[in-house]
Amino acid sequence: MGSGKLQQMQDRILEKRMEKIKKLYPDMAIAQVTPSNLPLLPRKMGGEGKRFTIRGKITYMEKVEDRLFCTISDGSGLFAVEMENMMLNLEIAQGQLYSIVCRVKISPDGSMYGEARGLTLLDSADPRLQKLQALPTKKPPEKEAGRACRNYWEKTLPVTRARLKMSYRYVLLIPLLYLLFEPHLFKRLSLGAFGPMLGLILFMLVFLTGRQKIVEYSS
Repeated sequence: MGSGKLQQMQDRILEKRMEKIKKLYPDMAIAQVTPSNLPLLPRKMGGEGKRFTIRGKITYMEKVEDRLFCTISDGSGLFAVEMENMMLNLEIAQGQLYSIVCRVKISPDGSMYGEARGLTLLDSADPRLQKLQALPTKKPPEKEAGRACRNYWEKTLPVTRARLKMSYRYVLLIPLLYLLFEPHLFKRLSLGAFGPMLGLILFMLVFLTGRQKIVEYSS
């Protein structure tokens, strides 16, 4: 298969994926992500906690302990996004274009920021994305329309590239494997048929409590 046909196939797959994401999570301009947009706010603040999609350029990145926060710009404003809970091992670089599915979170100082729940790398050579590609990469101002920048309340390290890897509580793997594959052993402990079920619960906990951590970065 020629490289041209392969590229066309990849483009079609990406377009279908983007169409599916748009149906589930509507596109939002960063300017629309405000406290007055109640459906986007967390439930504890009277909102519906709806997820949405932002398309933009990573203009700034910062490392907070072993977590990554990115500032994304779409030309209408800036928005800080915490790269966590995506169940992916990936590498992110400043200047890349992304479509990010996220939900609003509120920082300790009351500012709004996003938690990424999924992301798609966009083709920077796509002529339809020229305006996004032209956006500058620089450190954002301390406050941008009340939106969160992590350096308001925690010490950060600016980075230009970071590799993220999922980290799990592997300490739970040993008991869950015993519970799943050796239920007779636990009958002696009066667990009975509940042993394998408890193993499945532990199995879910291992993956649900997984977090993305920075394992390599450059600044």
